Amino acid sequence: STSTAPPPPLPPDVLLEIVARSDAVTLIRCAACCKLLRRDILSPAFIRRVCSHGAGGAAIVPPRLFGILPSHDPFRAAEYRANFSEMHLAPLLSRGGGDPRACFYDPFTSRNGLVALKLRPTNSRRRKSGICVYDPMAGDRTLVPDPPGATNSPPYYQAYVLLTASDGIGCSFLLLMADFAGLMDASCSIKVQSVSSDDAGGRGKWSPATSVSCDRSQGSYRRHSSCSAVVLDGCIHWLMVRSGDIRSDDYLHVLTYKVGAATAGRIELPMDRLPKSYYGDGGVRLGSTPDGRLTMLFRETQGLKISVWLRLSADAGWAPHVVIDVETPLRSLM
Repeated sequence: STSTAPPPPLPPDVLLEIVARSDAVTLIRCAACCKLLRRDILSPAFIRRVCSHGAGGAAIVPPRLFGILPSHDPFRAAEYRANFSEMHLAPLLSRGGGDPRACFYDPFTSRNGLVALKLRPTNSRRRKSGICVYDPMAGDRTLVPDPPGATNSPPYYQAYVLLTASDGIGCSFLLLMADFAGLMDASCSIKVQSVSSDDAGGRGKWSPATSVSCDRSQGSYRRHSSCSAVVLDGCIHWLMVRSGDIRSDDYLHVLTYKVGAATAGRIELPMDRLPKSYYGDGGVRLGSTPDGRLTMLFRETQGLKISVWLRLSADAGWAPHVVIDVETPLRSLM
């Protein structure tokens, strides 16, 4: 009898070509096969290739990934958070000589594959605190201290925004903290300070707080403190609400901050053109399109419909884009 010889192994470059034409699940599984393949997959050139969504780009990694954390079950949420801290961040703490069980990291913002986590001690007598910027793909972790003066204002007046190299900041990341407490007093301004990966490489020194005038946003506050800001071309967008009548035309607006120029602005929303059923509802979110345009999502107070509006330009304003009826898929899930 004759036996068939096994086929020769595929060269690494051929394997990478197969992975680059597959899907995100296959990519993750191949990266876990062996160190050699993982090294090639995690190379910056390959990551850019599989994540490119530009013209002609054959991206296999989706531009957005959504997950659901069961907030209705605090015990499960605590379990997920503990597992994440123990599996990914405990080695970093142990290298520093600390006890990983004495504190945990609570994620609070993310962007373009990076996540920022707040270090919180489990023992109230421990003074250790800080922020960790974590890259899950590369396994890089950078510790920075809390911004000076961050405790002067209540937490709901503060917002953190994480920018990455793709935002044109000239470094791996820039963590920015904005304090909106000044919008409630005569100064009518926000205070901004930041720390970058270059600073973190030294002593993690935050820049001095800079006051930026926001005259047209006096008396406003963020609509949802848990909502992430939208960053487009180095400009940060926050959804703001003005205290007063929810039926007024200026009840909601967008506050902008240009990182490079350190200037603030305002974008009006088409409140007079929206159905009245949207007013006063908490289901309002900002978003963006893959080509870098600002979007606004309104959830109707009655029924299960989401109205998506698209900002055409500074002069053309907003236009309705699509209405999504989620009742049918939700009923199938229920």
